[in-house]
Amino acid sequence: MQVWEKIKELFQMRYVEEPFYFVTTAAVTNVGLRRENNEDNYYYKHKCLPQIHNEEQAVDTWDFDTGYTHVLAVFDGMGGESAGDLASYTGACSFCDHVKRWEKTLDLPSPSEMSDVLNQISQLVYKRGREHHYRLIGSTASMLFLCNNEVVITDLGDSPMFLLRDNQWSRISLPHTDENLLRQQGIQRKPGLTQFLGIDSNEMRLEPYVHRMEIQEGDQFLICSDGLTDMVTETEIQEVLSQSDTVQEKVQKLLGKALSYGGKDNVTIILCEIGEEIR
Repeated sequence: MQVWEKIKELFQMRYVEEPFYFVTTAAVTNVGLRRENNEDNYYYKHKCLPQIHNEEQAVDTWDFDTGYTHVLAVFDGMGGESAGDLASYTGACSFCDHVKRWEKTLDLPSPSEMSDVLNQISQLVYKRGREHHYRLIGSTASMLFLCNNEVVITDLGDSPMFLLRDNQWSRISLPHTDENLLRQQGIQRKPGLTQFLGIDSNEMRLEPYVHRMEIQEGDQFLICSDGLTDMVTETEIQEVLSQSDTVQEKVQKLLGKALSYGGKDNVTIILCEIGEEIR
């Protein structure tokens, strides 16, 4: 009994000392106007999308508080047609299994834990590609872990994440591409990925970008596939997020802009807005 009372006491101390926040979120994925298959996937509301999800869908919403760990993630598949959706689905589905160790706890992943998890997922994506006789498949992975007054930002590949805080716009993900090398050599082409899910971990160990920071009321975190940022400028995205609309309306506006500008790629958007502090 004394041990149980001590556990309760420690839990209550942490629960009181560390503030947490009410959070509103919205998410959508769309095949776009040029592609036959939606090769994007996401992790939202504790689940991922099925491998085939080409039909148009409404913006989904989810409200929660950060008293326990909650996770949001975007996966952008590559490899063309069924290879891309297989890669993103395998990555997202495997992530579902791994992420349960943190969800509904008071824990956030460490850099070494995220590295281990993403390397395991990468090996599974690689294995699935070999089973289907694909030469190369892969997927990006960009995710947020929210708990109490902190967030852990993790990414592989180039699916961008942004933060709008006090009217200041910043990219909070680190793209794993050869962009700097191309610039140095004067080569004009879209940068290729240097790290992604689907690399054989026996040949290369992935080193995901992992960053931990405090959150505050009014923060807006955006995770998206490059189907948004290739069509809509960051200035325009910031303008939409700066409006007094709901998160659902903002996501709908961003999707509308990407499609109206051509919709050349699949578009996936998750917007997370930090509300009032709860103690």
